[in-house]
Amino acid sequence: MKKQFVSYKIALALKELGFDEPCLAGWSNIYSKDEPDGYFYINYNDEISDIPKIIGYNHIKCKAPLWQQVIQWFIERNIILYVEHSSGIWTGVVEYSEEYFEKDFDEEFLNLSKKECHYLARKWPILKAIELCQKK
Repeated sequence: MKKQFVSYKIALALKELGFDEPCLAGWSNIYSKDEPDGYFYINYNDEISDIPKIIGYNHIKCKAPLWQQVIQWFIERNIILYVEHSSGIWTGVVEYSEEYFEKDFDEEFLNLSKKECHYLARKWPILKAIELCQKK
């Protein structure tokens, strides 16, 4: 289920941009060899709305939103993100104001499965949207 949530680095960047929506999971600031980005927690009983109190731990660093939740958060800020797949080419797209950004992944994805291609094509627009917001 961990793959349904954004990575620690994306979650932290979103937090810095003001993301504070209720989430079902969070990232801690406790590290190990197996989890260099920190531990991932899922709270099955309730949303993570008050991070310091989650599951009795005081070391939650940031919320871990679902990929779709992040896309919706950007849409509410008039930044449209989506993935296209046509003629074997995966394209990540970001529309913001009068600007349009896209990145094709056909050559990079030659040896990857469809699932891996979709994951990477979905990640790029979110990273691009974060970059645009950081410049504002």
